[in-house]
Amino acid sequence: MTQAQALKSPPADAGRRWLRWNWTGFVLCVLYLYLCVICIGMAGGLGAATTAWQRTWLWYPLAPQTWLLDHVGLGWVMDCTSWRDAYLRVGGVTLPALFALGVGAERLVRHVRRQRGRSPCAIGR
Repeated sequence: MTQAQALKSPPADAGRRWLRWNWTGFVLCVLYLYLCVICIGMAGGLGAATTAWQRTWLWYPLAPQTWLLDHVGLGWVMDCTSWRDAYLRVGGVTLPALFALGVGAERLVRHVRRQRGRSPCAIGR
């Protein structure tokens, strides 16, 4: 391969750079799933929402998303929805959003490290 050809062709993993495994996003997703399991367990299951206490526990993992839906004008999406459907609709969309948030946070930390040329522990010094 000549030097001109090497400059024209991208590196082998240039397209896969954004597909790299991200531990921060994975940990955020696992923590959210853990929160869902704990809250569903405290409520006694998805079908056991008969008391206000049980409904409160089932609502905790969906609270930020339903607040956001209400403020965007899409609160009607959650009207007359079973708990199972609410967790599948809203919770299912939350996982990719949390993973993307983890990717963004990790990229920001890497950018700050590169710009400062030192570890994040030395930022305040």
